[in-house]
Amino acid sequence: MKKFFGMVVCAALAFASAQVSAQTLALATSNPSATSAPATTPVAERPKLSVGERWSFDASGPKGAFFFTLAVEEVKPDGKLFMVTHKSNGTAQRMIWSADLNPISSHSLDWSQVLLDHGNSEYALYRFPLYVGKEWKEDYGPWGYRRTITAKVVEHKQQRLEALGDAFELFCVENEILFQSTGRKMQEQYCYSPALRMTVSYLGKENGQTYSGWKLIKHEPALPQVSQR
Repeated sequence: MKKFFGMVVCAALAFASAQVSAQTLALATSNPSATSAPATTPVAERPKLSVGERWSFDASGPKGAFFFTLAVEEVKPDGKLFMVTHKSNGTAQRMIWSADLNPISSHSLDWSQVLLDHGNSEYALYRFPLYVGKEWKEDYGPWGYRRTITAKVVEHKQQRLEALGDAFELFCVENEILFQSTGRKMQEQYCYSPALRMTVSYLGKENGQTYSGWKLIKHEPALPQVSQR
């Protein structure tokens, strides 16, 4: 299950600014599509999440099916997000994400233990704005456990999400993660919804086999703030 939380929540699911590698800069320089989209291309801008916003997911992993929720606890002035997740087995974590919805670290519910730390970098699942053809390549993780993520937005589509009873605009990404010390590789496929401000589906694969996956089944917007008089 550690693999799953490394993604979003399980994952991913603390927050420091992204340490963009020289490889990322080279890609952006050599490929104009990495920095700007044609005028007529659909684009997903960086979302603005609100305290109290909440998402629920059905998931599966090496130990079987489970359910988890994800909620925004705090939004920092620099855009970093303090998130909390609860699983159906009773476990919970607090996480720090970047403004681009990328995990930086995860902690025990009381913050006393660091469960996962990407070493002053972020797990770059997204680089907003998103549009088909955009690519990025970055290193992340602490020294000794460095990884390289190579990602590309491969599809823009409208798709009905049965659990929510409606169709939504989605931007879908595929990536490959290389473990620098061992050469091990993993692949991930996931789709983001601008309207729901979250990843709505995810599959993690290794050696052609799916090891984890999840899908959004409920979105609860933040309640309006009531002014105190």
